[in-house]
Amino acid sequence: PMKKTFIFLLFNLLLSFSVFSQLKHDYIWTIGYGKIGIGSSGTHFGGIVMDFNVNPPSLTLQNYIIDTPLSSISNKNGQLVAYTDGCRILNRNHQIMLNGDTLNPGAVFEEFCSITSYPLWQPTIFLPKPGSDSLYYLFHLRSDNVLWNPVNLMYSVIDASGDNGDGVVISKNNSILSDSIFLGNYVTATRHANGRDWWVLTPRRFKYDIHVSLFSSSGVEYQGIQGFDIPKIDR
Repeated sequence: PMKKTFIFLLFNLLLSFSVFSQLKHDYIWTIGYGKIGIGSSGTHFGGIVMDFNVNPPSLTLQNYIIDTPLSSISNKNGQLVAYTDGCRILNRNHQIMLNGDTLNPGAVFEEFCSITSYPLWQPTIFLPKPGSDSLYYLFHLRSDNVLWNPVNLMYSVIDASGDNGDGVVISKNNSILSDSIFLGNYVTATRHANGRDWWVLTPRRFKYDIHVSLFSSSGVEYQGIQGFDIPKIDR
């Protein structure tokens, strides 16, 4: 049963990315290290824009105003809408989006966001709002002010049609859940079986449990915790 469950989840995840990519929402990747520099060997390094609208994909050196982008989103035609470093949201022109500053406010933001990205491994994911061509949600993890462990799943909303098409953040830092046991360092999503909505998944840190939220045309609705009966492994 465990093997069948794993295969089903893997198939569902691959299917969701297949459907996602058909609309070209993942056709522009912002990756790399941020500002352009030159290493001791004379090799340039910095940010890179990877464009899957062409075959083979193109790579363009980009002098980001941030350090280490974490995730990005394109529109259904494959044009860049926004990307984030977990501290702020940037627009298609690689500038801070209108009202896109100060994601995840608190002690961790104050310590890290003036010099680098938010210090979690996979803390952000963009999704297009079901039923809308202009609204995009950014799901992001926020760490607590004492132990600096991820404790909140939050979301912020972008209207890509605002600010003359450069986008505007119309709502930010909305709390979906808080977990005193601490969340894991990850947030991900998989397509709902209806082919329209999304399941947003956030694992807990110390248990085999996952926080599940439903993202639909009505917005975000927390569904609770789903557990897994995983047997102990004798060592």
